Amino acid sequence: MERLQTGILDEKTMALIAVGTAYGITCHPCLTKCVSFAKEAGANGEEIWEALKVAREVRDGASRKIEGWAEELLQGKGLAEKEEKCC
Repeated sequence: MERLQTGILDEKTMALIAVGTAYGITCHPCLTKCVSFAKEAGANGEEIWEALKVAREVRDGASRKIEGWAEELLQGKGLAEKEEKCC
């Protein structure tokens, strides 16, 4: 991973977003590199932890949503509407 390219957002904000994204996709090497970037950009441990907590909340919310979807499918509810192109 190369250095983050900044635009409107400052380098620290971009690095914290990258930390959350790396955590959300559960990429260990990405998380290691992004935490390093965040520290280099001036983020402290509390800010990095906050980014991780936000990512976890988003991921957990998505997990709960997909669990509900799976339950509906198992009960035969809305099966036709749920069919989408698979990965």
